[in-house]
Amino acid sequence: ETIIDRILSIEDTCTVKVSSTDECCGYLAEKLVSDTLEFTTVTDESDCQTLSVDIPAPEWVAFTFAATFSNQGVEAARSSVDALGRVELRGRITGSTITTTTTVTTLGTAFRPENTRFINVNVNNSGTYYPGVVQIQSSGVVDILCNTSGWTGTSGTFTINGYFFIDE
Repeated sequence: ETIIDRILSIEDTCTVKVSSTDECCGYLAEKLVSDTLEFTTVTDESDCQTLSVDIPAPEWVAFTFAATFSNQGVEAARSSVDALGRVELRGRITGSTITTTTTVTTLGTAFRPENTRFINVNVNNSGTYYPGVVQIQSSGVVDILCNTSGWTGTSGTFTINGYFFIDE
């Protein structure tokens, strides 16, 4: 049952019940609680209230690279997590002496998924592109995975631009 279904099925004597176990009547804005979202209401001239939800902009944290990796170009590698638990990874990364599985960085605790997640990338090795995957483990370890021809011991680059939810 969604919150809208519940609101539509409420008794005439109750303003809003948030869940089927909610025994207390009240206004929806008074019942919503969040550590990350801010709720406000505005009452118009007809006494109707509008609920506004302010979703704060996520803060970006720069990658601390493992050996052989660094930023390449103007888009520095970074991560953010929004109020809904969506982690986003962005940046253009270069590296050398890369094997088929090489650690790029380790994400902080707030950015780690419950289960391993993957983001597809294209690996550029001297102008030739190969498919690759960035693997994000529950430990926070971020690896670049590519086939043996993806990197041949020379410098290569890839751009990461993807997201995952922490609790998926």
